[in-house]
Amino acid sequence: TNDCINLLRDEFSDFEHLYFCINDFNWGYAEGNNIAIRKCMDLGYDYFYILNNDVIFESEFCIRDMWKTMKDDSSIGILAPLIWNRQKDGQFVKGSIMTNSRLYNLMMRKNNIRLGEYEEGKFRVPTVSGSFMAITRKCIEKNHGFEKNFFMYGEEDDLCLRTNLNGLKVVKLSRDYGIKHLGGILEFVSVADWKRVASFRNRLLLTRSFPLNQIILYCIILFFQGLKNSLKLIKNKNVKSAIIYFVAFFEGLHDLVWYKRLSKSSVLFDRGRKLAMANRIYGIKVK
Repeated sequence: TNDCINLLRDEFSDFEHLYFCINDFNWGYAEGNNIAIRKCMDLGYDYFYILNNDVIFESEFCIRDMWKTMKDDSSIGILAPLIWNRQKDGQFVKGSIMTNSRLYNLMMRKNNIRLGEYEEGKFRVPTVSGSFMAITRKCIEKNHGFEKNFFMYGEEDDLCLRTNLNGLKVVKLSRDYGIKHLGGILEFVSVADWKRVASFRNRLLLTRSFPLNQIILYCIILFFQGLKNSLKLIKNKNVKSAIIYFVAFFEGLHDLVWYKRLSKSSVLFDRGRKLAMANRIYGIKVK
């Protein structure tokens, strides 16, 4: 909509091996990256880097060190560096999957996943930030890439979860390369309602990889977490957003039960929410 493709082509015209994947549909983070990764696999590449446009770093060694770490350890499926938030007042390091970390880590142990292992400058984690991560060919082949039904929130969490459960490691480097993510999380009371629905619903949807008894426990805990969030919003006199958590919870349960029936329609549904918001706020018309 703003001629950015032509601007990028002009800016990087000197790079001989640069390829632009241009889609006529907004597939979102998950399937959008899948399309690019499939293209890279067809070209014979084995390591795939995903980098947000709001991540900045000046290190000459980060990319090389990531590649060398993955090359030297074939058990690694996903790897990421340490990332700071924009103020650098605390590390932007994800350690749990969008929900109660103690509960999640307990489930990991029940599934014989040993988190927190430290070895030669790297440690094993449940998930990493999708703003800057690298994925191996083996991981893509074993997990079939990102799950395209995750259009908003949880895309990288779902892939990291399946990677851990399928016998490959999700690893973070312990060295600080001075990488900063300029985006990040909004204040709780400032989050748009459609984002609340998408993120909370996807927390339930990603549990499909757990055994049934763990799914039930996870859903019960998540229900009470949603209730806690609702009460917090009611206290801030935001009843409409408080109700949203219950809508998201039951929508997530529905999608969890009927997961195999989900298709492009779920992507269209989330995409419609996002574009409606963009149209309303910015007047942007996207086909």
